[in-house]
Amino acid sequence: MATLFTDNVVADLTADVTKRLAWIARQPIPSTKKLEREIASEDRQLKRLAALGKLRDLLQGDVGVAAQVLKALVGDVVIDTRQVEEQEKPQMVAVGSSQ
Repeated sequence: MATLFTDNVVADLTADVTKRLAWIARQPIPSTKKLEREIASEDRQLKRLAALGKLRDLLQGDVGVAAQVLKALVGDVVIDTRQVEEQEKPQMVAVGSSQ
């Protein structure tokens, strides 16, 4: 009966693997900075989207609160009601005071 892995084959294979592992261990660890920056950027974008959703809900809610938020974001704001085409009821419209 033939032996597939003789002691010499196992010893040679073990030596080769040990050399390869030693070489890999000496290699510099790849930087993760670029990936970390990309993840941080994606996280900021997701937070902005969530904030915009909350802002939309806020602006569609209480007019007094919406006016304060808009003023903080864009300066003085005038809230007016206007008849809008194809709408039965007048619509609330926020306009910057510079217009």
